[in-house]
Amino acid sequence: MRALPLAILLAACSAAPEPAPEDVTQTEATTPAPPPEASPFPADYAALREGARAFAAETAEAEQRGRALAGENGYSPWFDTLDCTIPDIEPFERAPRDIRLEALAHEATVIEARLRGFGYVPEIWHEPLRRWERAALAIVSTETVPAFGDPGYDSFEQRLSALHEQFTAEIEANRARLQPDALPIRREGGCGAAESPVIVKADPPGGRIWITTRFTFDVCRAKRLDPWDLNTCRWAEMDPDSEAWLSGTYMVQGKWPGGASVRTNRKITSEDPDQSVTVTIRPG
Repeated sequence: MRALPLAILLAACSAAPEPAPEDVTQTEATTPAPPPEASPFPADYAALREGARAFAAETAEAEQRGRALAGENGYSPWFDTLDCTIPDIEPFERAPRDIRLEALAHEATVIEARLRGFGYVPEIWHEPLRRWERAALAIVSTETVPAFGDPGYDSFEQRLSALHEQFTAEIEANRARLQPDALPIRREGGCGAAESPVIVKADPPGGRIWITTRFTFDVCRAKRLDPWDLNTCRWAEMDPDSEAWLSGTYMVQGKWPGGASVRTNRKITSEDPDQSVTVTIRPG
């Protein structure tokens, strides 16, 4: 994804086709996305937000189901704006700016979906959320984004964290005024990674397998591209003799000599993050 120039930050751009279906298989016809609706965000970032919508909705629904099953036991008696659900691990290297923009799109859409799910009225969070997101977007898209461990990384993260803390304080003040009986809103804790070593193999041997995250797949749809196109969208070919660090649900396509093929999705999980997992892909 190309970096966003400053000139487009203030432009009204477009995004938001309907989200992709829950399951995509070989039999699904690739249908162009409908004309996008108006968006207050630059077009490339708007496409990232659209791609994150399904993940955000699933995250919020899973949290609500978990609370319904367990009651409040095991859950903090507040709403935490620091959400530790993480999207699928990318199977390829990306520029620090791209990583940050994608993380911001996920974070903003997840927080919005969770706030809605908890029943907070939009008057509490809608405008503060947009102000925080626009401020963070302006920093990430116009400045040099340091990679993890590089000089300036910690101070860059601290600036973004300060914006998030300000946003949290603002919506908590609104909550206390407009919805005093709702759960208090805080920013607590920290998050870690959950990727596992995975070997992806074709069966029968000789096939070529490519994977991409569901997020990347949906971003391509949001840009009105064919998400299965290996040249247009971001796919990584799997080496059957090398481990890839993955976790989550991935879109998969494979091709074999003789014309056999498959287009599907596959959930990749591991009970032991130190133990390699083998995933076998067969023609569909």
